[in-house]
Amino acid sequence: AVAALVTVPLQGCTISTVNEDHVLLKSPVFYGEVSVGEQLASFQLLFDTGSSRLWLPSSFCSDAACEFHKRYTPSSLPLEDTVNGERAYFASGVLMGFEVNESMCLGGSCARTKIMAALEESDYPFVDMPFDGILGLGPSHDGPIRSLQQHGISAFAFKLGTPSCSFAGQAAFGDLQDLPPWATEGLMWAPLMPEAEEEGYWLLEVLSMSVGGHLVQTCDGSPNACSAAVDTGSGDLMGPQDVVDPLLDILDTHQKECKLSALPKIEIRLRGVERILTLVLDPSDYAESDGSDCDIHLSSMELTHKPEMWVLGQPVLRKYVSVYDLPRKRVGFVMPPRQKLRKGSHRSPRQVTVV
Repeated sequence: AVAALVTVPLQGCTISTVNEDHVLLKSPVFYGEVSVGEQLASFQLLFDTGSSRLWLPSSFCSDAACEFHKRYTPSSLPLEDTVNGERAYFASGVLMGFEVNESMCLGGSCARTKIMAALEESDYPFVDMPFDGILGLGPSHDGPIRSLQQHGISAFAFKLGTPSCSFAGQAAFGDLQDLPPWATEGLMWAPLMPEAEEEGYWLLEVLSMSVGGHLVQTCDGSPNACSAAVDTGSGDLMGPQDVVDPLLDILDTHQKECKLSALPKIEIRLRGVERILTLVLDPSDYAESDGSDCDIHLSSMELTHKPEMWVLGQPVLRKYVSVYDLPRKRVGFVMPPRQKLRKGSHRSPRQVTVV
């Protein structure tokens, strides 16, 4: 089947939420309209390449996070043992629900797919979010994007802007050759790692990370390759705690009065299809200033099963258009105009020891 190009306008908004530790957090989110169910009811869903399930609050859920949003009435009832249903974790929040097969439509492209109908939703972060549920667009074998692939959607792309609680981006779905020019001009590709589909993440191989020209992590030639998940649902660039925490200390020394011009560039080198692909973040890409304080969109995480994993969140994806090619198992980045001139070799960063 051949699907027509589908373009979904995305709303972008930065939401202030208080977590269970009573810490105020800012969460930038991008969401759009998806129709679900026999009646094709319209829902606002977070478009999330960092997960692989479509979650909706169900009419059986009485938690505040469900009642404050539009709820979905499943075509089948939950089983009696659903108390032990599937759980998912999202931004420190928890969802629990049961699986239903339903129709889902993006624009005029529809497919039957697995939907997780939530019976429980934690208050944080969902109760304050402007979207009803989550559209996971990871490459797992049984995710929603695989259902759409059977109907001719083999690639999709994101163009994200500033989340100012208005129209702030676009998502385009279709065949790779039919994607709009903003998703194809100046495109450079990075191949997925072998475990990407099994784990449900758009995983790329990281060769090195440098800050201000100084190498803070190198993985090239390591028996345990570093990886990076491309994640539109994450507001930060995230990485291993033993690398990021010292890096935050370095950045802190530059931001006493929060002069963005004093902060260093961050360079992420990825294994590419044809050549090494270097993503460059200027200070304005990963930091914001209110005149006195700096808000650094860089955070650490601990994953025991993947200790060297990074998450390429919105600091990367708001600068670079990202393209996701299912059949060829790769992710592309559209280079900004100034960087398109630098397709050749890059100067090797100096290696320093971060204590």
